[in-house]
Amino acid sequence: MTLSALHQKRLAVGFETVLVISPEKKNLAKIQRAVDANLEKDQTGRMRFFTVEDFLNFLDEEEARAATTEQTVRGYKVKVIYRALNESERKARRQAIAQTILQGMRRMKPKD
Repeated sequence: MTLSALHQKRLAVGFETVLVISPEKKNLAKIQRAVDANLEKDQTGRMRFFTVEDFLNFLDEEEARAATTEQTVRGYKVKVIYRALNESERKARRQAIAQTILQGMRRMKPKD
């Protein structure tokens, strides 16, 4: 199965967004070109391409976006504020994510 076929499958299954993460920018650029050439524009718009560091920053941005919500419950406005992670918790979280990505990449590496 080719890389673009794999991404098409993820999009067809109903994933809202497909994240592609690569440790090297040049590999990420190659993947993005292949996806752009093989997928329709509406599908490529639902894909995001990140280096590992960019992905971690993306997670921080998403967390900040979700930190405060406001909704109406039985006619009352309810504002929910989530506690932000402190620096040590953030570092531990980043380390765990980076370790998981690294382990996955080691499994994908072809054996010489």
